[in-house]
Amino acid sequence: MTGAENESEEEEDEPLENVRWVREGTDPEALRYQYEEKLRMIGDYKRMAFSVLVKSGERCLSFRLGPLQFLDSANFVKESLDTMIETRKKKSKKSMEETFPVVAARHPELQGVSAERTEPVWEQEAYDSALKNEKCCDATYESLKLTRDLMRWTTFKQFHDCYLHMDCLALLDMLSALRSEFFGFFHLDLVQYVTLPGASWHALLRSLKQPISLPETAEVYSTLRKGIMGGLSAVMQPYARANHKEIPTFQPSKWPSYLFYFDVNSMYPACMCEPMPTGRAVPVTLPEDPSSRLVWLHNLLDKGSDPQSCTLLVLDFDFPEDLHDGLDFAPPCRMRVCREDLGPYNKRLAPERLPKTRKLVPYLGMHEREAVDSERLRFMRNELGARVWRLHEAITFMCSPILQPFMEKIYEKRSVLKTEGHADGEQTLKLVMNSIYGKTVQDCSRFKNTSVYTNVNAFQKAQANPRMVDYDFFVSDDTFLGYVHTIGRKPKLLNSPIQIGWRTLELARLMLMRYYYSAFKPCFPLSRALGTDTDSLILQIWCRPGEDPRQILAQANLHLPHAKFDLLGDCKDVAEYLGKFDSEERQELLRLQKRLGAFGDESFPGVMLEWVGLCAKQYSKVVFHSKNSQLKEDHRCKGVPLRHMKASHELYLKVQQDGLGNEVSFPTLTSAGHKIFLEWKRKKALCPLNDKVYQLSNRYCRPHGHCRNLYWPLLYRLDDRMSLVQNILSFLAEPPAQHAEWGSPIRKIMNDQRWMLSRKRARSCQDA
Repeated sequence: MTGAENESEEEEDEPLENVRWVREGTDPEALRYQYEEKLRMIGDYKRMAFSVLVKSGERCLSFRLGPLQFLDSANFVKESLDTMIETRKKKSKKSMEETFPVVAARHPELQGVSAERTEPVWEQEAYDSALKNEKCCDATYESLKLTRDLMRWTTFKQFHDCYLHMDCLALLDMLSALRSEFFGFFHLDLVQYVTLPGASWHALLRSLKQPISLPETAEVYSTLRKGIMGGLSAVMQPYARANHKEIPTFQPSKWPSYLFYFDVNSMYPACMCEPMPTGRAVPVTLPEDPSSRLVWLHNLLDKGSDPQSCTLLVLDFDFPEDLHDGLDFAPPCRMRVCREDLGPYNKRLAPERLPKTRKLVPYLGMHEREAVDSERLRFMRNELGARVWRLHEAITFMCSPILQPFMEKIYEKRSVLKTEGHADGEQTLKLVMNSIYGKTVQDCSRFKNTSVYTNVNAFQKAQANPRMVDYDFFVSDDTFLGYVHTIGRKPKLLNSPIQIGWRTLELARLMLMRYYYSAFKPCFPLSRALGTDTDSLILQIWCRPGEDPRQILAQANLHLPHAKFDLLGDCKDVAEYLGKFDSEERQELLRLQKRLGAFGDESFPGVMLEWVGLCAKQYSKVVFHSKNSQLKEDHRCKGVPLRHMKASHELYLKVQQDGLGNEVSFPTLTSAGHKIFLEWKRKKALCPLNDKVYQLSNRYCRPHGHCRNLYWPLLYRLDDRMSLVQNILSFLAEPPAQHAEWGSPIRKIMNDQRWMLSRKRARSCQDA
C-alpha cells in the first residue's frame, strides 16, 4: 500500500503521529495544548531546528521551527479570506461570537464588541483597492467611520493592529472549522499534513480493505507516465445561436435548434468508482509478426468487457475517411500543431512560427504510440470504426472497484451538506474527492530536499555538494539567506499508483464519447459538438418542428443503456417542470438529479440563447431565464481577471467576428527578493486564433486530420523517428482489414443525419 507524501527525505522516516492520536481518542483542540507544553519545555529558541519545504521559486509549502509547523492555508482552501468570512456569516445560524470563536476570544480590540464591526479604515482614498482596481464607495466609507467612532480609535496603530488581528484570527477560525470538519469526517488531523491532497490520500488509504500494488519495473512506470494525457479543452465550432419557442428571438420560419451545456457530475470521482487497476502489472509477450499481433488484439476486444482486468495497449490507429464527416467530436491526440496544419482562416491569424509545445488536440488522423485502455479502444472500434494499424506493447492489470465505497460515501455526504446549506463542509468534500486523482498521477521523481543557510561559508560548502541540483540566495544590508536544493542519498520512492490515474483519464474520455455518440447522437442525429472543457460538452441540436428535446432525453434515460441525463440539475423547485413527463420519466429524472456520473444540464431552468467560442478556455454564453425574462452572461478567459477585462458577450462576439484580439492590464501581487509588491502586468486576453481545429471561416471548423483538410502529410504525420521513405511506404500500404459491423452505429447516425438534413433543406425551399 502506498504511503504518505515524500516531499523531503526527512519526512519519509517521520511517524504518523495522527494515527496514534486517533487511537487514543485525542481531538484536534487537545493537540494544541500539547504543542504549547512542548514550547514551554524548550526555552532556548536559538537551538530549535529550522527546515523549509519549497514548492517553487520563493513559494514555500511549509517550514518548521522546532516543534512548530507553519502551513500555507492556500494549500487547503482556494478561496480568499474575505470570501470565506462572508460565506460563513451567511450560512451560520449562530451569533458572530459563536461563528468566529477565536476572533471573539483573542482579538484585543473586540473584547465585548460584536464581531460584525470589522474592517477599520482611516481615509477613503487610502483604502482604495489597488489589487482589484476598485475605489471605496461612499456607503462603505460611512460605515467604516461609524466603526471608528464606536471603537474610539485615535491612532493609525489601532487601525493597523485591529486589521492585522482580524485577518490572522479570522483565518485561524476558518482553518479551525475546516480542521474540525475533516477530523469529524475521516478521524485525521488536517494540520499534520502539508496539503489537503496529502490528507485526503491518507483518508482514502485508511478506508481501503486491500492494498494497492505499485508498478514494479521502470519500463511499466515509463509506459504509464508517457501514456497519461489530461483532460481535453477545445472549441470545435466558434458560433451558434438557438432558435425555438422558449426564447424571445424565436423565428418560426427557421428550423428549430437548441443549445445545451452538459457537465458530468463529479466526473473523476465517478470514473474512480469503476474497477481500477490495483493488482500487479503483467507485460504481455506479443507475437513477432505484426499481423499476428493485430489478430491477438481483435480477439481480446471481441471477448467483451471484463470487470476483473484491464489492458493498456500502445498502438497506432486512425479512422476511415468515409466516417470523418460523422466524427465531429474526435478523440484527443498529443501533438504539435504546425502552421501547415491550420485552415485558411486561422492560418491568416497565426504568426509565422507557432510554439513547439505539444498539446491535446481533437484528431482524426494517425495516433502514434498512444496508450489506450482496452475498454476505450473497444468502443472506438465497434462504435466509431477506428482502424488499428500497429500494436507495439500490451500490459494487463488486475482490477477491482476498491475506491467505489469511499467515493460514493463522500459524494452522498457532500450532497446532504449542500442541501442543508453547509457550504464550507461541502467544498471541503469536493476538494477531497477531486484531489485523490491528483495524488495518483503525482510525479515523485521531481521531489527534492531544501536546506536553509544564513552563513555564507556553510552555503558555499553546500553548493559544492555533488547532489546539489539548484540553489538561490538573497542578500540585504546585513542579512544573508540561501537555499540549496539537493536530491536524496537514496533512490526516490515512486509511490504513486499511476495506473489508477491513467485509467481514470481513459474512462473519463470514454464517458464523454459514450454520452455523445451512444446517448445523444441517436436521439438527435442532426447535432454537433461546439466545445468541450475536460468534463463538459456544449452542443447544438436541430429538432423536428413540435419536438421537445428534454422529453426525448427523458425517454432516452429509460431506453438507452448509456443515457443518464440529469435534466433538473441544481433546481430546487422541480414540481413545475415535471408536469410534461409521465410518471416513469419523472421518477427516473428525480433519481438522476445530481447523481454521481450523470450528464447534467448546467443551464437549467434557463435555456442557452447564444454561444461564442474563441479558443480553449475562452468562450462566452448567454442564458435566458423565462421565469423573470432575464438574460445572464457567463464568460471564461483563463489567466486574466474578468473584472479588469470588462468582459461582455458583445466583446467576445466582436473579437470572433473581426479576428482581432485584445490585451488587458491588471495588477497582481508578486514576489522578488523575498519582498511582496504590487505589479501591473499587460497580457493578451481574448485571442481569435484557435489552433486546435482546421478553421475555414469565423463560423465553421473541421477537426484536424479530416480527409478534406490537407494532403497525406497530415494524415500520416512526418515524425523524427521515421524516414520519409517509411512514411511513403506506410501510406501506400493497404489499410488493415475491417469487419462490416465495426463502425455501423456511426454509419447509421450519418444516414439519419443526411435524411434530416434533406428534410430541413426541403422545408427551407418551401418557405422560400
